[in-house]
Amino acid sequence: MQFITRKEHLLMNTRYEEYFGFKSKLPFTLYVGLERTPENCSNEANWHENLEIQVCEEGEGTVLLDGEKHHFLTNDIVVVNSNVIHHTGTENKLKYSCLIIDTKFCEQADIDHTAFLFEPHFKSKTFIDLLNNLQTIYNNNKDICRVAKSKEIVLKILIELCEHHISKVNKPMQKKSLETVRQTINYIRQNYNRTLSLDEISKNVLMDKYSISREFKKITAQTIFQYINNYRCKRAAELILSGKTVQEAAFMCGFHNMSYFTKVFKKYMRELPSKYKK
Repeated sequence: MQFITRKEHLLMNTRYEEYFGFKSKLPFTLYVGLERTPENCSNEANWHENLEIQVCEEGEGTVLLDGEKHHFLTNDIVVVNSNVIHHTGTENKLKYSCLIIDTKFCEQADIDHTAFLFEPHFKSKTFIDLLNNLQTIYNNNKDICRVAKSKEIVLKILIELCEHHISKVNKPMQKKSLETVRQTINYIRQNYNRTLSLDEISKNVLMDKYSISREFKKITAQTIFQYINNYRCKRAAELILSGKTVQEAAFMCGFHNMSYFTKVFKKYMRELPSKYKK
């Protein structure tokens, strides 16, 4: 199995959620052996158009899907449908794998996963076997047919979903609170590099600040300002790794007090910004 470091996962996850795209010929991104504890759970909830599938390997946790909590146990499969706000965490210890499938690949196979809902939570030995086969082939760089075989298995996964795990519940219209939370996250991402106030955010998403604060916490499991600081720190981390100085990265991400930036960065990234690049 191919493992990635916590730092690499945090950065790739943020980039991927921002639609920076797939960087290889493979129409998916696969994270294997992701480990979570109460101390290293991300505070960031997110959403994307691409279909995401999570498989619990060990331990237990919870997955929030549009504010609905699902208990995540060994061999459980969670499907994050298109544009569903989601967050994976644990109060103990959790190890899981995550497969994110390119929407364009689904379209080429004439599978419009945005038009209907897959069951969000189930168990399936067939599914587990397919994912294990995908991991084996994915890591075999010597196989000249690696890309073709990987695409074949991902297609089988999509077919398995369509044939056996379409939800019987019709895809609902988005609730106003969910849509407002999405608008709030979009607004933060577009303006994270400057000072943001709750009054300004409230005005731009057309919901009073008390209601948006309550709904944001309910759906994403964090406050608006926790999300802002977390997102700013991840952006700053990317800038530091790209060659910017700590001061430059902090200023470009909306921090104007270096002492405060250092404190917040260590809280969310688990190390000082001056040591992050090393």
